[in-house]
Amino acid sequence: QQQQQQQQDQQSQEQTDTTTDSSEDYDSHPQYSFAYDVRDTLTGDEKQQEEKRDGDLVQGQYSLVEPDGTRRVVEYTADDINGFNAVVSKQLVDERSRASASASATASSSRYNSYEALQSQIQTQAIAEAQAQAASYAEAQAIAEAQLQAQAKAHAEAMAQVQSEAELQARIQAETQARAQAQQLMEQFQQQYKQQQQQQQEQ
Repeated sequence: QQQQQQQQDQQSQEQTDTTTDSSEDYDSHPQYSFAYDVRDTLTGDEKQQEEKRDGDLVQGQYSLVEPDGTRRVVEYTADDINGFNAVVSKQLVDERSRASASASATASSSRYNSYEALQSQIQTQAIAEAQAQAASYAEAQAIAEAQLQAQAKAHAEAMAQVQSEAELQARIQAETQARAQAQQLMEQFQQQYKQQQQQQQEQ
């Protein structure tokens, strides 16, 4: 019975191993990527690394600051055919800081340029507003001059009308005087005619 129990245990274990092997997932094209950046402001130590895998090809780079103050940068690739290949380069940390300073100077220059552009835009807008105000002032001045001309014309017409009324009154007075003189002449003529008639009758 013990032997049968051991055989059953072995069979169940083999079945378990078989099912475990068959249930494993195999990735034929693995992919991953990671990156980190560690900086110590007290010691000035910096460590950076980036790596990514696409199938059998692994690419990455890492950099760290050496004790002598230089930065070591290692770029590497690895695959099944070519194996592991790395390219090591060194640069001064001061050069890196100068490069970053140059980048910041470029950024400030771009900000300065944008400030100049903004200032130019503001000046252009102010000039446009001043021109618009000048145009509106010129328009208002033209309207005022037109109003003055209209007032002067109306005054001239009124004066002409007054003059015409004065001329009309003078004409009426002249006609009245002429009629009065004509009436006097008619009366004188009638008196003379009557006198002549009386003289003829007396003779």
